[in-house]
Amino acid sequence: MMTSKLKKTSEDEPKRKFDKKKWREIKYSKAARVKQWEEKRRKVMKHKLNKQLRKEGFTQKDLSQSSNQEKGRFKENHKQKVTLQQTLAEKKKQREQEEQDRLKRKKEQQEALQQYKIKKLERVKKLSRKTRKGQPLMNPRIELLYKQLQSSIST
Repeated sequence: MMTSKLKKTSEDEPKRKFDKKKWREIKYSKAARVKQWEEKRRKVMKHKLNKQLRKEGFTQKDLSQSSNQEKGRFKENHKQKVTLQQTLAEKKKQREQEEQDRLKRKKEQQEALQQYKIKKLERVKKLSRKTRKGQPLMNPRIELLYKQLQSSIST
């Protein structure tokens, strides 16, 4: 008679296929183990709380009154959340402003470096000019010295 009952249940529900991926995740995944631990811990804490409340003699009415007090706290928490969101928004704006300033400085530095490279290239061209016989040309060199003297006198 017992065998007939076993057969009947097995006929109603076909045997499930083994899900290796799910098994592997449960077996080796740290996240799955942490999740299981958290659920277990939550159940234990809930049980301890209920046990303690029963010992102290609290009823459902007492619990509902305490929930009303929590609603009052919710309003305070809501105000705190709003102020927190405002401060976070201000900080975000400040970070964006700093990022823009940083990008602007970087762009200016690149432009200054480009100008410096252009001046240096012109200077090298003037100093490296030579005659047919390989002698350096003095006219561009004297012009450079003259410009340097003018800039030093003006500053």
